[in-house]
Amino acid sequence: MGKLSSAARKGQLKQVGRLLKRGVPATSTDKNKVTPLHEAARKGRAKVVDLLLTNGAEIDARTRKKSTALHEAARKGHGGVVRMLLAEGADPLLKDRSGKSPLKLAKRGKHKAIVRLMEKRLKERKAKSSQSSKKTVHKSHNKRRRYAIEAPMIELPGAEEVEAMTQNMGEHVQSMEVSMNDGLDADMAIALDKALAGLE
Repeated sequence: MGKLSSAARKGQLKQVGRLLKRGVPATSTDKNKVTPLHEAARKGRAKVVDLLLTNGAEIDARTRKKSTALHEAARKGHGGVVRMLLAEGADPLLKDRSGKSPLKLAKRGKHKAIVRLMEKRLKERKAKSSQSSKKTVHKSHNKRRRYAIEAPMIELPGAEEVEAMTQNMGEHVQSMEVSMNDGLDADMAIALDKALAGLE
């Protein structure tokens, strides 16, 4: 165990502060990947937990057994530390290697106040997630409406214009029919056939 983890475990707030100022990282681990935050949480050292989090400790850091600081605090029933970790975003549903979450450990230990605290946090998180999803759908709907409004309008010809176009085509065909009386070569005959086929 390193000096920082040892001081955190013992609740030596000043020593923890001195070590952090000297450059010892709050995220340091031992061979089992146990961090000073794990040690402080296990012993219920709320002030040390707060100091470590302020100095960059990873809230959901996992040991080799996949436990987090919240696992340690929940197992021991340290309500103040649990509240602090939850406020910083610790996940009460993360499972350790044995498949137990902090919530399950709190229930097993019959720490009713902690269980209520975690369940309340989970409800708040679910409600927040639901509101975020609704906002995303609303923005997407507004975006589609804006695109629909801004889409360029294609003007179609009116009835009079269509009639004029038909008359022009008819006159063109008639002129070709007149010239047929004067005799058509092969190319003109083919062109006339194509024009008449287009009118059908």
